[in-house]
Amino acid sequence: MNKPTFKSSSGRVNPILVGDREYNACSRGPRKFHDLKQIDYGKGYKQGTFGDQLTLAHGAYLNQDNPDAQSIVGIFGSRIISGNTAMSYTPELIIVQDMPEVRDGRIVMDKKSLTSKLSKNAKKGVRFSDDGSIRAIQYGFAREWQNSDQMRINPFSIALTGNVNAPEMLAEIQDKIGKRGYIWALGKVSQSEIRVPVLFEFGDRLVLSGSNWDEFLGNWCSFGVRQ
Repeated sequence: MNKPTFKSSSGRVNPILVGDREYNACSRGPRKFHDLKQIDYGKGYKQGTFGDQLTLAHGAYLNQDNPDAQSIVGIFGSRIISGNTAMSYTPELIIVQDMPEVRDGRIVMDKKSLTSKLSKNAKKGVRFSDDGSIRAIQYGFAREWQNSDQMRINPFSIALTGNVNAPEMLAEIQDKIGKRGYIWALGKVSQSEIRVPVLFEFGDRLVLSGSNWDEFLGNWCSFGVRQ
């Protein structure tokens, strides 16, 4: 991939432009998933999806000659980053949805309704809805330790972000920081289970996790994007 552009205003890291996506780079959190969905991200901004968070991370990690990018990297290096995205492990496949419904304080993902919106054909191992907000992937992708070459061909990140370039983006971050990747994901389940995808550094690894089991954990952060 070409090196992403990263532009910031003078002074505070707010706003930041990565490619054509504008971020309010003052992160929110650490908070619970539901708090991060409702919190104020600044006038004209909303919580970014998990794909938005990866785009910001990629732009920052690859542009660390910019002091504001260094600040963003510091947040990704010390916090657990999530977005307005959830996933449902079902016995047959894994479904991911941006901006999922919350009803009575819980994430709701109806398998029948969501799968009915998916295309029949997969793109790089992932099926998409017409608007890209719903994705699904079959079990069988590689989990746990991933060097950058392995990460480049792993479709799991495409499902979590909706971005077909996500495997390459993660691999470039790995190469930049000199750490192996680690994919935390559940194996096949006997009944549907809701999870929230996150990205963070932990020791000697860059972790892409789809196994965070409780939407009420309170240690996650998010960045806002321009509406």
